[in-house]
Amino acid sequence: MNRIEVNVQTGEQQIIELTPEEIAEIQSRPQPTPQPDYLAFWDALIDSSVYGSIRAQSMASLPINTLATEFIALIGDAKAGRANTAAIQASINAILSTGSFTPTDVQEFEVALVAGNLDGLYTLQ
Repeated sequence: MNRIEVNVQTGEQQIIELTPEEIAEIQSRPQPTPQPDYLAFWDALIDSSVYGSIRAQSMASLPINTLATEFIALIGDAKAGRANTAAIQASINAILSTGSFTPTDVQEFEVALVAGNLDGLYTLQ
């Protein structure tokens, strides 16, 4: 690892190798917590079997259609920076309890949550 020192008077740059102590100090710094990424979640979800199941069921069931519409609106708001976590959790719960989903569907929903760093915010019941 290196650092660059710049002489602001002359613009001269010098590459200096970091000492083992400097490297250790940098590596010991706390890492930032990954932020929720609703766009990554959505991208993963729409490529999953659970999305296909929700979509198929929403064509035949008004309750699932209504719940899916609400969920899509809530995720749209979250992607725009206005996440209502309580409403999103309630929406997830309602969809999963009202619809019919395979274990693979539920697993892929969880994978989508992980992809968006949302697995610490939401649970699948």
